[in-house]
Amino acid sequence: MRIDGISSTEAGERVRLRATLHWEESDRASQEVWVETPREHAAGFQPCGETFLLGALVPAMELGERRLLVEGELCPILAQGVRAAGRTLRAWFPSMSLPAIEATKGLVARPVPAPPCTASTMSGGVDSLATIRANRRALPLDHPASIRDALFVFGVNTYDFADGAPVPARLRDYEERLARWGPIAA
Repeated sequence: MRIDGISSTEAGERVRLRATLHWEESDRASQEVWVETPREHAAGFQPCGETFLLGALVPAMELGERRLLVEGELCPILAQGVRAAGRTLRAWFPSMSLPAIEATKGLVARPVPAPPCTASTMSGGVDSLATIRANRRALPLDHPASIRDALFVFGVNTYDFADGAPVPARLRDYEERLARWGPIAA
């Protein structure tokens, strides 16, 4: 699989990063994917292949892709982590393949942005809430590993989209939960 065409666009109060996935081993059409966030949370939201690498891993493994080639540079630590995640998944699901992780401009170490920031996923379920609670109990708010950001993702379920567009009922549910959990995240 090749991940290219990486770009950033702004629409109203939202910033969107997009890329195109090109299947090399699977007889599937190229597919545009994106992530977006409100402008107020877009600091550091830069168009790069790293944004899409981890999200492409499981589909590439399931469909037998021999490689994941990212347009641009790739952090060697991220590449190492994605390979480790792939090995774990393959141990659980032996029928999956483990693609090579490659970048058109090679593996390039970058400095850590300052100040460091720790984030967690936020589904609203017991696991995500317990993770945040444990973090709050263990660390002072000014500690670099204190969770400051939470990611709540729409579109990870196959039934969130139909014909390339969000299913209105699923999007409405997402927006309602986002509004409920906003005070918790704050």
